[in-house]
Amino acid sequence: MSESKPVELVRKVYARDLREKDKVQTVFKVAKKSKTTARSGKAFLVVSLVDRTGELDARVFDKVDELEPVFAEGDYLLVEGAVIAFHGKPQLVIEKLEKLDPEPLDPAEFAAPPAADKGPAPAATGSGGGEDGRAPAAVRELVDRLHDSHLKALLRSMLEVPEVAEGLRSGHGPRGTPWAHKGGLAEHLASYARLAARIAEHFPAVDRDLVVAGAMAQLLGRAQGASDRAFESTDRGHLVGAPASAAQLIRERARLLDGFPPLLEQHLTHLALAGVVPPATLEALVLRSARELEDKVGSWLEQMSRDAGGGHWTDPARHEDGALWKGPAPTSRGRAPVEPRKKREREPKPSKGSGPPASKLAFKPLDELAPKEPSAEAAPPPPETSTEAPAEAPPAETPPEPPNPEG
Repeated sequence: MSESKPVELVRKVYARDLREKDKVQTVFKVAKKSKTTARSGKAFLVVSLVDRTGELDARVFDKVDELEPVFAEGDYLLVEGAVIAFHGKPQLVIEKLEKLDPEPLDPAEFAAPPAADKGPAPAATGSGGGEDGRAPAAVRELVDRLHDSHLKALLRSMLEVPEVAEGLRSGHGPRGTPWAHKGGLAEHLASYARLAARIAEHFPAVDRDLVVAGAMAQLLGRAQGASDRAFESTDRGHLVGAPASAAQLIRERARLLDGFPPLLEQHLTHLALAGVVPPATLEALVLRSARELEDKVGSWLEQMSRDAGGGHWTDPARHEDGALWKGPAPTSRGRAPVEPRKKREREPKPSKGSGPPASKLAFKPLDELAPKEPSAEAAPPPPETSTEAPAEAPPAETPPEPPNPEG
């Protein structure tokens, strides 16, 4: 007489709730599966996992030949692994997996949501870009990844305000930064909120959700008063200002939500006013520091990109901080902070009056910017040679934690 194996209970963690650095042991359904070869020649599995909250990108890098035949599309898997950020989205690196008997599982828990299940979209206002008149996808993704249901509901409600959505799509980021272009305000918001979140994650005593929501509220207040004309504001933007607009927006939208905690509203309002009142919470202190760092790094990168001179240093006379190092870092990575401008290709006309045109600098992590050695003399740029090849290729197999051969 065989003994029945005891049933092991596993807590279900939903795809929508996963964040970077989470350790995962839970059940998903396999939607897609394929085997791919990285540039290094190593094979890995690309897996799409689903449950009722959405889809999760996953990878299997170890024991590929052993694990590939274990499961197929449509199977249920008990997976263990760690979540990393890949191209700004969570990705599960699977370390262990086990195919499960579907009998005891509820299929409704693993039915992928319909494509339209993204909440109501407000009507478009004005001629700004964007999809269906909604806030840009990067901003909505930040809200979707919050854990606190009250903050998530409040920010979604704030994004439904037509002036806010329009301001994010057409508003300019701060002057003298890489976001100083139409639509740059949303890019600035996403960059600032992610930086603040990383600082919060470093200090367990700091509430990450409050920090991200506070960073967003600050710039949503600015978006409400933003004009689609470069570096101009609406009457509201001039008369009320971004901090007060953010505080008013929080108050108005919180009243529309049943049971929104008054103390949570007060904390979020304090964060929205972090630039004009002294910080009284750890979250406000983190936001103030993140804002200063974000603005300073953005300003330096823009100055480097506009500097027309060659060599490793910018012109000290043009920057209040003195000469800035813009050459490659003296490490094995050897990357420069910004891509060198290609002004030499258009040389005979050195326009001194108007200065060099603004470059299309994307605000990217340093490891995404391709390094280039400064050219020798003023000779026309030669065709790409083997000396440039190593700089153009991304590092082979030394990705951040954990390894990701996709690059």
